[in-house]
Amino acid sequence: MPSYQKNGAILMTGYNMTVTEQLAFTDALIRETVLPTLDASSKDAGKITLKLAPTSLADGPGSGSLPAATKSTKKWMLANFRLDIPDVDTSHVSKIDSFSVTQPIGDGHQRSGPLDFGDLAVTIAASHADTWKTWFDHFVIEGENGDTDEKRAILGLLSPTLDYLAHVVFCNLGIYRLEELPASIGNAAENMVAHLYYERAEFHLGVPLPEVCRNCYVGP
Repeated sequence: MPSYQKNGAILMTGYNMTVTEQLAFTDALIRETVLPTLDASSKDAGKITLKLAPTSLADGPGSGSLPAATKSTKKWMLANFRLDIPDVDTSHVSKIDSFSVTQPIGDGHQRSGPLDFGDLAVTIAASHADTWKTWFDHFVIEGENGDTDEKRAILGLLSPTLDYLAHVVFCNLGIYRLEELPASIGNAAENMVAHLYYERAEFHLGVPLPEVCRNCYVGP
């Protein structure tokens, strides 16, 4: 059985990337992974937050140096994302609220209980929400929400040139609420927010491949 506990260190560097000090940790588990709010109007760079739970910490002097970032390094911007859901028009998704995955840690510093997957709140233009309404009516109003009715979706995190830097696969995805938002001041366009749940998620680097999320249930 694989060990999920890792040793490592956070390195602090000077302006020339020389390591000046380090904070070493032992037997760390990932307690929480947080993806920031994705917004088509944002100008900010994207960052994924990892919250670690180590058994011990130790300050110490640093040594050596780290390679500097090259000009070819591709930044991930919060405005650069793509959501794909089968049979749902996602071309006018403008925002996905921050979401997280949390791992309970119990006595003995061991994983305790199943992962807690935070829901998704997806903002779409009301003028392009027909397929979302159809999905909601089928899944919620008509009650057709069994395993075969759930979906598998892909959220791409893209470079400024819209290449895939990474992606998240959501398994057994369902919709449980669809609400209208009033038009904001100075903006005549109305939006809707779809609230989605999922039962499993996988994070991958690069372009989505057919074999990702093999543990998803995929209906006929």
